Amino acid sequence: MLYVVGVGVCKGHLTKRAIELIRNADVVYGSKRALKLAEDYITSEKRIMGYNDAEYKRIEKEGRYKNVVVLSTGDPMVSGLGVKLRGLIESGISSVQVTLAKLGV
Repeated sequence: MLYVVGVGVCKGHLTKRAIELIRNADVVYGSKRALKLAEDYITSEKRIMGYNDAEYKRIEKEGRYKNVVVLSTGDPMVSGLGVKLRGLIESGISSVQVTLAKLGV
């Protein structure tokens, strides 16, 4: 199964569900920054991913026979990997909500 998991915009913004998915993954992909945000919960192999169509297809294929988590900073369906990969989306704490809270809006 392939999961695209939102990790939020900073350390401490992972949801309980996101932590559970990360802990149960066979492999976790993400940028250096995303992997750093989730490092306390990664118990499997972690890989820095490339951001191109060939890499997305390879990860989707791997998700057919492994439990794969792809970490996405910010909002996976707004400007993140949720629109690039065909998998189940686990939203994190929204970067839009964080910004609005900081602005007091």
